[in-house]
Amino acid sequence: MIKYIIPVLTLTFVVAHGFVLAQETDRLDEILEELKNYPVNAKEAQTAHAVGLLKEVGAMGSDAAKAVPLLLSEDFFLIKGGYTAKDNPLRLATIDALVKIGEPAVPAVMEMLEMPQGRNKFQWKDWGRIILKQMAQTDSVDVIISTLAENLKSSKQKNETYQLLASLGPASVPTLREVARTLAAKDNLSKADANELRRLGNLLGGEVGSAIDAVFPERYTEETWENDRYWIHYRGGWYPLAQARPGPQHIPALLDLIRNEALNKTRYYEGVRYVGMILSTMSDAPIAPLAETLKDPNPETRWAAAFILAMFGQEARAAVPALQESFENEDEAIEVRVAAARAIGTITNTESAALYQRIPQLQERLVAATRERSRFGQSEEAWKAHFASSTTDVRARQLALYNRTPQAEKPIFDLALGDDLEAANQWVREFAQAHLTGEIEAKSFGDGKMSEDLNLFLHLFGRASRHFPGRLEADVEQAAKEYGFRSVDILPAEHHGKPRYIPKSSDDLDQILALDESICIAEFTNGPLRSDAQHYLILQILQNDPAFRDRRFKTGDTVSERYERFTSFFQRGLKEWALHGMWVELGSSNYEYKTYRGLFLLLDFAKDPVVAARARMLMDLALIEIEQISISGLRGGSKSRAKDGGLDSRFNRYLAMLYGEHHGYMLEPPGFEGYRPPVPAVLLRRLGPTEKTYEIINRHPGETIVTQGPMTQGNGFHITRSRSVNYAWCTPEYVTGSSMFDVRFWPEVEKTRKNRKNEIQTYMDRQFGYAPLGRWSGVIFRDASAVFLEAYTGEKWNLQSGDVMVAQRFPDSYYAGDAKVDFVGSLKIEEEDGWVFVDNDDAYAAVRIARGGYNWNEPARQQLYLQDQYSPILIQTGRRAVYESFEGFQNAILAAPLTITGDALDFTGPNSSRIEFFLCKDLESFDEAYPQSLPQIDGVELDLNLTHNYQSPYLNNEVGSDVVTVSYGDRVWEYDFANNTVTEK
Repeated sequence: MIKYIIPVLTLTFVVAHGFVLAQETDRLDEILEELKNYPVNAKEAQTAHAVGLLKEVGAMGSDAAKAVPLLLSEDFFLIKGGYTAKDNPLRLATIDALVKIGEPAVPAVMEMLEMPQGRNKFQWKDWGRIILKQMAQTDSVDVIISTLAENLKSSKQKNETYQLLASLGPASVPTLREVARTLAAKDNLSKADANELRRLGNLLGGEVGSAIDAVFPERYTEETWENDRYWIHYRGGWYPLAQARPGPQHIPALLDLIRNEALNKTRYYEGVRYVGMILSTMSDAPIAPLAETLKDPNPETRWAAAFILAMFGQEARAAVPALQESFENEDEAIEVRVAAARAIGTITNTESAALYQRIPQLQERLVAATRERSRFGQSEEAWKAHFASSTTDVRARQLALYNRTPQAEKPIFDLALGDDLEAANQWVREFAQAHLTGEIEAKSFGDGKMSEDLNLFLHLFGRASRHFPGRLEADVEQAAKEYGFRSVDILPAEHHGKPRYIPKSSDDLDQILALDESICIAEFTNGPLRSDAQHYLILQILQNDPAFRDRRFKTGDTVSERYERFTSFFQRGLKEWALHGMWVELGSSNYEYKTYRGLFLLLDFAKDPVVAARARMLMDLALIEIEQISISGLRGGSKSRAKDGGLDSRFNRYLAMLYGEHHGYMLEPPGFEGYRPPVPAVLLRRLGPTEKTYEIINRHPGETIVTQGPMTQGNGFHITRSRSVNYAWCTPEYVTGSSMFDVRFWPEVEKTRKNRKNEIQTYMDRQFGYAPLGRWSGVIFRDASAVFLEAYTGEKWNLQSGDVMVAQRFPDSYYAGDAKVDFVGSLKIEEEDGWVFVDNDDAYAAVRIARGGYNWNEPARQQLYLQDQYSPILIQTGRRAVYESFEGFQNAILAAPLTITGDALDFTGPNSSRIEFFLCKDLESFDEAYPQSLPQIDGVELDLNLTHNYQSPYLNNEVGSDVVTVSYGDRVWEYDFANNTVTEK
């Protein structure tokens, strides 16, 4: 009988299962119909109901495949999932349902990676990556990897695919390794191929193996120097090579990159610090070659070798005799002797100051030598060598800082020397005419109406110039002025760029100047400062000419009237920023250098004595602030809008030029009196801090307010006394820092507008709070290795006290993406009891993802992804001088009390204060999502109402005081913004 029972039971099961499937299909149709009608402006109860429906969909698994088109439609995922709210509960529940549907949903999610995104467009790619990473934790991982591998054959965004593959875990490693092997086997590796190979080295780490050899030449010669395949010193190229762990066979080529010789002069050179970082991954193999480099004929090369040996620390003991010889040599260049002394102190863990005392008149000689080397770019020989090698690579500082028209360099050089004036004037004449007729479309800040390069000729060579007056012929100068007038005579309706770049009229400036002094009237970010400075300096030229002084703009005001208002605008604006933390995009790897462009314009050309003095004083303070917060020449602490990892900076090459370091050079017209760094900045950069450990507690601009009134450029302004802190803890081995602000100010004001379907939709508008600045936080070690939190993977807020930092992503953060922690450079990593421990020889770090766990990208394991996007992240640093060993540090951290609840993280690190960090929550309600109180340090609530604007051993200013005090050792300078003077006491 049994043989008859089994088929009956099977038939019964099939029928029953089919009945269940039919029921599920009917139920799925009901759910989809209901979700289609989910209102855009849903109430909390409606959202909770929809989330419940999505859980039902997920429970059906692959049987719910027909739901995928709706779930990933614009109408549902984008609009109803919340266009502005990055973490809308409905969207998160949708993602969870897609993950549970699994393999049938993979093709549609893959399509998200190809959808357009950018300014004012939804971030489909980011969300696609987030969903795929969650899917990869399920049985769908194999089909995802195989599909991505197939896509690589035709994809134009290969780097994004590589990153995604690595984040999916160990299963993707064979695919990445095979791609690297195939690239390296090519006979003629292109620049694009070489860049891909570097990126793969970053993701594969040491497992990329000998494939990375393909991007290193045996040595740098004229041929390999010009071969783009071998160029490694470009922005973002160094850290991938460090992760790939190149072998000692590449030491000769790397040392070629720090040699100061004719070969290196054909391009900007930025690599001393990064060569040191890559060499530090090779244990002690580079020490002997570096010691030998101390005998190089060129002093800049010897300086670079000593600088790099200091980055190694105690691992470089074998180089001490060679360094000692350099230091003891009284005929050695002063910069080399100082660098050797710093290296000896770092390697032997002693005070370099004792060695400094043995050099007579050290500070005066060091400053003089630094300034003399920075003038190298003014020599006729340097200019002629440049023109002999390149006529398209812009090297003039005036062009590199302000704009880029390569053909303008030769006329600048000739006019400065007074040579071939007729040909130089003819070039400018034709250049001006081409702009006046519209034949050349000007490059600028989005208004399409300005040529900074053309205005430079007036500043440098016009008849009223302080630099080379009268070298422009009359008709040439007149044509350039006419174009200058037109470039600022633009009405809002005629403007093609952002409103904040519209030339300000006298009426605009009157409204701005009438604002309360609690508001910063100038906007010191990368575009507006440069735009305003250029407009102002054009007016300065025009108001000195009777033919233009009383000429009226379309707005009715005259040149002289507008110039007078603009002068007051800059007099006040420069002082406000100098006394309140400088600018918003402080430390930005991508944008800060553009802000300096505007400041350099005022430094070089402003004639009003107050504007000129305050611009120079502000630039001085900026450089001092950079040096006090830097280690091995890399800026630490909080950085705003710090893209591409936030470690490198486009401003580094300008700094190198200013300090006369061997990073290549920029050219200035012979005889041009340009800006030179202040003495305390030189001493901080060359001699190092006088304190072993110290705090920096500065005000950080960023708190915003919207004012009343119809201002053409917009009504958003920054508050002078911003409740935001730029904090850093500095030691000889590392700098760790972050930005602290009141996250409770982040919630936005509810308003309504019409959505894409012309329906009334609720949205959130930030009326009073903080600008979304992409804040970077983390630790940078002396060898340029780092552990950091990149804000472009979820904006985070911080609390820090000394060597303990806590960070957390917060709801509605402006920047989306998976929250993660990056580990780059020469780091040894161990994991124990939920902690990730980092050993950097004589400095340590411990990272704790407090809730939800984490996963690494594989196999490099330099990116740690949070499973819970809102988990607090704890970073504790330590010095070997305090803990004696890595094991001692680990034991101290493991014994430290740590508790985490749904509302708070409570941690007391060894040798640290008690931290109570009250948490944001992933909730739709703003009232409930944000903490009710600020964090506490040792039981005291964080005070963001600072009584000072700058506070450190080197830079101090109290609220209400017009004087910023700068100190270095027993030397003191007062920067008095009331009297516009700098006085050494």
